[in-house]
Amino acid sequence: MRPPWPPRTAVGGRCHGSELGHPPFNARRRPRTTSKPRDTFDTHATGAVNALVEVKCPVGRHVRFRSDGVRQLLGKTYSGLTNRLPPDLAGRIDLFRPSLRDSWGGPLNGQMRRREIVRDLARRAQFDQVIETGTYRGTSTEFLSAVFGAPVTSIEANPRLFSYCSRRLAAWPDITVEFGDSRAILRRVADGASAKSESVFAYLDAHWEEDLPLSKELEIIASGWSRAVAMIDDFQVPGDDGYAFDDYGPRKALTADYLPIASLSGWSILYPLAASQEETGARRGCCVLASPEMSRVVQVPSLRFDSTL
Repeated sequence: MRPPWPPRTAVGGRCHGSELGHPPFNARRRPRTTSKPRDTFDTHATGAVNALVEVKCPVGRHVRFRSDGVRQLLGKTYSGLTNRLPPDLAGRIDLFRPSLRDSWGGPLNGQMRRREIVRDLARRAQFDQVIETGTYRGTSTEFLSAVFGAPVTSIEANPRLFSYCSRRLAAWPDITVEFGDSRAILRRVADGASAKSESVFAYLDAHWEEDLPLSKELEIIASGWSRAVAMIDDFQVPGDDGYAFDDYGPRKALTADYLPIASLSGWSILYPLAASQEETGARRGCCVLASPEMSRVVQVPSLRFDSTL
């Protein structure tokens, strides 16, 4: 029985179908609605979260507080409780929070210009396969599958996130979610019989915390595919400080100096043409790397050529 919280209210939202296209579903799976699904956990707190919180002080005055703090408190409480559970169970419970589907504001950090780059590349070439390192919540995974229309292999090393994404994305027949180290799984895919003859688009976003697999990922891609394009998230965009990037300490900042130049000889490096002020969402920087055979493919309106490595 639902606890005595304020009643549900209709909330409009961006339609998943307009951005990604609907995934296949069977009779036991409901199709997505045209409005953004509500988070059950958040809905129970509608009165506290969606409005200002008003408190009467001893002096008789009413003080109004914005509800951001209340939302953060609810989120911390949820995390504190579920973090004590086995990762597989916690991931299953996360499925009952539909708001997690649009983490980071939507696909590719909620960045419209970034999504424009990916669409331009998809129109320019028909990639045989797509590889994503760092599935997280699967939001960008769905987008990549819908845009490229090619088989997607997504790799996640966090057991709770893998539990969540493997079930969330089960309705997409062209998406395979793998659990483990991105370097080991990339090597296995690159050693496949068809890799040498196929073209691949790789979206690299597994860098997090102390482990930084990016350099090795790029080496594996460069040796495994002659026709490859890689987009790196959280990468420095030279000349535009408005784009944020990751810096994990000495020799671990995601800049052009970090790239394994010896393995990427002859590759092209490109950056977003749009200035950070024109971007939306998290405004994280990125770069696009293209093997020599794919140098013409990346000549799209949304990218600016920087140099040949």
